[in-house]
Amino acid sequence: MLLVVLAGAGLSILLPVAGGVIALTALLALRAGDLTRNWAARHRAKRGAAAAMSALVYPGMLVWSGITMIALAPVALVAAGIAVMLTILAVPAHPFAQAAAYASGAIVLCYGLGPGSSAPRRQLGRIYAAMARSPGGAAVILFFAAALCLAALVAAFSQLPFYWPLEHLRVRIDHWQPLRDLARTLRTTLMSWYHQIFS
Repeated sequence: MLLVVLAGAGLSILLPVAGGVIALTALLALRAGDLTRNWAARHRAKRGAAAAMSALVYPGMLVWSGITMIALAPVALVAAGIAVMLTILAVPAHPFAQAAAYASGAIVLCYGLGPGSSAPRRQLGRIYAAMARSPGGAAVILFFAAALCLAALVAAFSQLPFYWPLEHLRVRIDHWQPLRDLARTLRTTLMSWYHQIFS
């Protein structure tokens, strides 16, 4: 579900360390759940054995899902880099703490909606279908998902990122002189490119 992925991205922006870990772990678990379900479907002829073996297969699917996510990491890092550059352009002073937060959100969005993201979204759809057994139940779940998404996004874009449990990182990131020099250089270079392209 799109709303759940957006809520995860919002949480990752608000809490770049803890939120990012939670969101990526959830996506890993959903991907492994989809692989396990597909494995069970292929062994449907031995229904009892497949159901019993699914719990044993799941840890292996977690490992395979982790490998898949590592293979998709370059795309996620490109998304994170774009988020960093846009934040440096938009935030004139001390941009790196916010840039890192938006990079965390971009990574979650990429893994949740980008290339190779169909497996966790399929599993989310199955969970939603299992919970929403009636039109009223579906409406209630959709309402709570929308409220969670809205709350996460509003908090993410209205509050400074909170780097719990490594809160000291925010101060160090913003006041580390090499990063401040890098931000100034990047902003100057990007603005120069912008004027060359659009002027």
